[in-house]
Amino acid sequence: MRRIILILMIFCTINHLNAQDWQLINPTPKTGLINLFFTDDYTGYIVGTNGTIMKTINGGSTWQEQNSGSTNYLSSVFFPETNTGYVVGDSGIILKTSNGGTSWMNQNSGTLQGLNSVFFINENIGFIVGNIGTILKTEDGGLNWINQNYNSTNCQENVFFLNENIGFVLEDGSFGGSILKTIDGGSIWNVQAVTNMTGSFFSIFFPNDSIGYAVGSEWQTGVVYKTVDGGNTWNWVPTPTISGNFHSVLFSDANTGYVIGWDQIIRTEDGGITWSMMTFDGIYESLNRASFPSYNTCFALGQNEGTVVKITNGGTEWKTISSYADVQFNSVYFKDINHGYFGGTLYIPEIGIFVKTIDGGESTVQSNDLGINYQTGITSIFFTNSNTGFATTDIGFILKTSDEGETWTSIRASERQLNSIIFTDENTGHAVGDEIVKTVDGGNTWIRQSSIGHEYLYSVFFTNSEIGYAVGTGGTILKTINGGAQWGHLDSGTGDHLISVNFINQYTGYAVGDNGTILKTADGGSNWFSQNSGTNNFLSSIYFTSSNVGYAVGDSGTIIYTTNGGSAWNDQISGTLNPLYSVYFPTNNIGYVVGAGGTILKTTNGLNYQDEQKEAGGLKTYPNPVKNKLTLELPDSIIWQSKCYGSIVNVEGKEILNLPINNKVTEIDVGSIPSGLYFVKIVTTCTISFGKFIKK
Repeated sequence: MRRIILILMIFCTINHLNAQDWQLINPTPKTGLINLFFTDDYTGYIVGTNGTIMKTINGGSTWQEQNSGSTNYLSSVFFPETNTGYVVGDSGIILKTSNGGTSWMNQNSGTLQGLNSVFFINENIGFIVGNIGTILKTEDGGLNWINQNYNSTNCQENVFFLNENIGFVLEDGSFGGSILKTIDGGSIWNVQAVTNMTGSFFSIFFPNDSIGYAVGSEWQTGVVYKTVDGGNTWNWVPTPTISGNFHSVLFSDANTGYVIGWDQIIRTEDGGITWSMMTFDGIYESLNRASFPSYNTCFALGQNEGTVVKITNGGTEWKTISSYADVQFNSVYFKDINHGYFGGTLYIPEIGIFVKTIDGGESTVQSNDLGINYQTGITSIFFTNSNTGFATTDIGFILKTSDEGETWTSIRASERQLNSIIFTDENTGHAVGDEIVKTVDGGNTWIRQSSIGHEYLYSVFFTNSEIGYAVGTGGTILKTINGGAQWGHLDSGTGDHLISVNFINQYTGYAVGDNGTILKTADGGSNWFSQNSGTNNFLSSIYFTSSNVGYAVGDSGTIIYTTNGGSAWNDQISGTLNPLYSVYFPTNNIGYVVGAGGTILKTTNGLNYQDEQKEAGGLKTYPNPVKNKLTLELPDSIIWQSKCYGSIVNVEGKEILNLPINNKVTEIDVGSIPSGLYFVKIVTTCTISFGKFIKK
């Protein structure tokens, strides 16, 4: 069975000063996500570690990171009104926005305790709970927060109010979870009677004033408790036995509701007398926090803090938005601008994964039928036509599909690992790894080629049916001029491992590898010359879109590009520190990069030589390096835009300072930010531009 996975992504038209932008299609939202809240089926917010706040306005299809102004662990978010929201977290931090997250302002909580949950009855009255008995209340929209002086050393996990007077807090203590109730707006809290509860509560919900449900975990099994007397007494409700925790609960009325936990959701239509289980195929983790903007739609976070699940149509249609954060993507291949494929390895369990898109990455379909029963990973992908494709694996099998990746069959091509595959026509193909194998019958059978000695090969490329190149360990470069019947050694001039090879014609080609190595030949491999990549990082893949424009990717999120055939290589902002393993451009402008942690990057405005010249006369930052005052000078093309704002971005892509942009020349105080490399990000109605500076 296939499961449809809608990849959360960000698309934007970008014009860089130093390079075009790469947008993180996946994993987006990024990892380190803790909680979420949706104001309706389209608008939602996610908070997490390192001050992360992200927003979507289209039901999770795209997300934009917001500037929280904090690096704290953020644990809870709540919006009592469309544009007014609150975020709480470690060290007593409270943030408020009145403009839908465009800006966030600190509020004085009066405590340094960790804050775990926030709930507002209306725009003015709200409650926050946290560690060591912390219960805070505001009656003026957060201008003042009053400690309710609840005397406890326990941790308050969650808060829920029916009205201005009646509310509940879930408390976690040494002897199990308890439920607190107030009937006077939080002045006095009393522990309610909970029958035989020795575990912990995580979520509470009341569909009306009398009937409520609380869910949690006891002895590593999900539990549900119910009250029918307004929360005075609580009794255990039998449910299907599910290992793990129940984290969230919602009821649309007294009888119909959902409980979210491990890789399942349970549903009742009779007030918990009976339950039906709904399993997420392919989700190998617990679903944690959830938000129900309406009864028809739910969004939930996965336990790895990087997966988002979307549930629609009140349970009649269950779809997931997955970040693939537990996947290492090794290869990317696109047949055209819309139809592409991503292959790699799922970390746990260690199996191959193949993902397909038909809309340029906006959504994907994961194939669960790879036609192989072994633990293996996909190392390379190549399609010979719109239907037929091949993938190599790390145990010597080659997978073949004849239906665009819907189903696969496996062929034992080698007893050893294979790393790269290419076809020169629909029948003739070559694969390399621990050995070289060739097919002449469309991949049905594979024949081992002449011995290559002790070299281990990572990549293969053919310029035509006869001439091909392969690269590998210790600077190995092999060449064939007779379709692979014999392979000869070429002198690379390096002992570094070479991982990828790409040719733009019969004579001109490039190879990349260890220690930032880039080699170029202009005479069909007779001579190879080293180029200055500007990095010492391991480079895993190289791809040229034209005779001058090329890209290479590698460790620590490295993306470098050239517009002059490699005479100069420049850095690009990838927005990730994950290792990147493969780069591919179906057109000169549209390109994809994949890597570890489920990383999928996309650009829609690849560079050409003219673009680079145009950029050179744009945004200016000086002095550079700078100690205190940085001058930003904008070109007229930006100033004339009706919408223009800016920010300072660090090398991890996080905005650390908002900039008022009102004039052509702006002076910015950067004296308080740490030393290092930074980028000035300028956003207008239709472009985003970047400048670069070094803070001394």
